[in-house]
Amino acid sequence: MSSEEITDPADPQGPPARPFHLLTTDILLSDLILGRTIATNEGHTLSLSSEHARSVLNWYRVNQAKWAGNVMAPDCETIIDAIAVEPPVLPLPGYCQTNQQLVRLPA
Repeated sequence: MSSEEITDPADPQGPPARPFHLLTTDILLSDLILGRTIATNEGHTLSLSSEHARSVLNWYRVNQAKWAGNVMAPDCETIIDAIAVEPPVLPLPGYCQTNQQLVRLPA
């Protein structure tokens, strides 16, 4: 990993766009919430430039149980409330945390 790939998560202009097909759902959501750009195989790019959109996406990230069901009236109220909240600064997705270490297990 080059030093150019590691930047402050509050700086969405840091690393280049990540290829969509290499991302897990968690990394995709984190990148979009951070305002980073995602690249598709067709050469298109995806990003959420609005803080409101990133805040709503974060609400869905936190409430994954809502993904498979219909959005109910109480959910709409909390989503509206989420729009007013600034999107969080998430840890850089796809990188090991500093308190993690690799361990070799004998076969």
